[in-house]
This record gives sequence, structure tokens and C-alpha cells, in this order.
Amino acid sequence: AVNLNNYSDIWFMEKTTKRGKEKWTKPELLTDAATKFNDGAVTFNGRFSEMYMTQCNGLDGKGENCMIYSMKRVGKSWIIQDPVDFCKSDSGHFYGHPALSDDGMQMFFSSDREGGYGGFDIWVSNYTKRGKTWSDPINLGPAINTTGNEYYPYINVHDKMLYFSSDGWPGAGGLDIFKIKPTEDITIWEKRTNLQTPMNSGGDDLGITFNTEDANSGYFSS
Repeated sequence: AVNLNNYSDIWFMEKTTKRGKEKWTKPELLTDAATKFNDGAVTFNGRFSEMYMTQCNGLDGKGENCMIYSMKRVGKSWIIQDPVDFCKSDSGHFYGHPALSDDGMQMFFSSDREGGYGGFDIWVSNYTKRGKTWSDPINLGPAINTTGNEYYPYINVHDKMLYFSSDGWPGAGGLDIFKIKPTEDITIWEKRTNLQTPMNSGGDDLGITFNTEDANSGYFSS
């Protein structure tokens, strides 16, 4: 959503159930994560005690690119921390669309950093408990990444597959959503599947998420 300053902010809604019917509350601004500039896609760890968000232009508005910032839950509030390590050391490239694995030890994201296949690629960084740092990113390889653009990675806890959006593989047109199965080697993946219609269209089909309690329902943007 866009606020009156014409910058994107993070909003939230709560789902309530009355008389067996589900209903969403009105959107509320997540003020703890609202910087004066562009705030975007987020991901949470399994305990919802940590959040990572895409923030563009920097907290002071002087940054030219986007970075992934960590946030810590303190009571009922969120406190913005520093950008993750690999972003701070490479401020000349775009980093965004973070997605944590279920155990919180891997972070998948989209970036145009050097060493990719062209455009934006999907990368992964591993968390090191001893040093409490995120490792140098690893490119997920040519089964996923193309000379086009790959965005919005998402790990589905039900089927353990990686979902992502790409305009580099054949599809219905524009960005399409794909899913792919991992192997023990993070750079080698099994068969890639286009989600087909009605999920994918001639326009851009982007992020997807599944309900944690129901493997057969979720949401996607298009």
C-alpha cells in the first residue's frame, strides 16, 4: 500500500472468525517498520520474533538501492536493526524479497549482485550461529536463474519446494510463478514446474504464500 508521502509502507490485517465466517480487519500501518522511504516485502522466523524487510533508499533517504534490514521483536514492538551483512558490504546492488526457511537458517532473496546469470537472480545465505552472521550469498544455479529476472522466492513448508517468479522461462507471459524441488546440493534442483493458469496470466504474477495450517490454500499477487 502507499501512504500520503507516496512511499510504500508495510501494512497488516488480522483475520477473525465469527459464526463460522472468516473476515479480515481493516489494514493498519505497521508503524514500527515505517521509515520515511520505501519499505517492502517481509519474512518472519518460525517464532515470529525476528522479521526481515526490504528497505529502499536507506533510512536517511540517501541510499540508491534496496537492502534487507533485520528487525527484532521486543514485547509488542518491533525494533529496526542494521542491514544484513552481505548487503552492508555491497551497497551498490539491489537486495530484496527475503524469505526465511522454516528453521530460520537460510535466507533466500532476489539480487542483481555480480556473479549471477543476468538481471535479478535468486540467491541464498546461510546463518552462522557461532558468529551470528549471514554468509556470503550463493547463487541457486541455472535450473532457476536466467538472463531475465527472478524475484519473490518463497519456501513452502508443506511440500518443501521453492516458489519464485520469473520472466526468463517460457510461460503465460510477463512474470510467471514457478515451483522447484531442492536436492542436497543448493545449486542443483529437480524438475521446474510452471503453475499454469489460472495462477499465471499474460500479466505479471508475483509473490505467493501458503497458509501454515492448510496446505491447500494461500494467496498470490498478480
